[in-house]
Amino acid sequence: FPSHDSARTLFVVSLAFFGILRSLGIRPSAFVGHSTGEINALMLAGGLCCSNAHDVQNILSSFEKIYADSSYLDYVAKGVVVLCAGLGDEELSQLLESEDDVYLVSDNSPLHRLVFSRHKTSEQLGALIAAYGGFVLPTQLDRAYHTPLFAAGADLMRQSYEKLPLVPVRDRVYSCCSTEPYPESTAEQVEILIKQWKEPVRFRQVLLNMYRDGYRCFLEPNARKTLLGFAESTFHGFDDVSLFSTGTAKECGAVDSLAHSIVGLWLQGY
Repeated sequence: FPSHDSARTLFVVSLAFFGILRSLGIRPSAFVGHSTGEINALMLAGGLCCSNAHDVQNILSSFEKIYADSSYLDYVAKGVVVLCAGLGDEELSQLLESEDDVYLVSDNSPLHRLVFSRHKTSEQLGALIAAYGGFVLPTQLDRAYHTPLFAAGADLMRQSYEKLPLVPVRDRVYSCCSTEPYPESTAEQVEILIKQWKEPVRFRQVLLNMYRDGYRCFLEPNARKTLLGFAESTFHGFDDVSLFSTGTAKECGAVDSLAHSIVGLWLQGY
């Protein structure tokens, strides 16, 4: 979720890992970003003018203007966010349709959905979701990002997004808002960037749509393996999908993770 430091850090980390891969002759054919990562995916696909260090600094300054002005936080409802698991798609839909104060924040995988409530406690959400056959785990999140409750805040961010140096993308970029590729029009891209703050992050569905479109090898260029875990759960039972991440884990440091990803991609023919 957005903050001044996290947005800048994710941008720089993505750029660094992509630079390493490009120097090795590895070029992805499609990109997807999660939440604040949507703009990073556009940048890596050539959708942001970023050909030299000056361009990078300008983009970082743009991010600073977007998130340093914390006035948008005044428009973010506060409440409770829980991690919900154990619900099928039908049960989840029934829950969201029957409860006015329950909002889907993100559908990351079959085992990881985030749900927000403005007035219910974690215990009340747990009891409610248990009635539909699921269970919850508490989180430290408390803001209604990626829900209709952030509509005013998202519109406030419009002026900053419209100032980004967007250009037509070179490669295909999928949005976790529409779950389909971004349009070529930069004006339409801005609309999706704004809309994605008012609608759930549908990472699971966008992965399945990319699989539908023929993609079988996925790499997470990140410092952690968060998205890899979501992808592993989403593609459980798929024998023709390869998943890699540059992220670190207790049993694997940064250098080893990067090396493992590069070797894995080489074995896949990249």
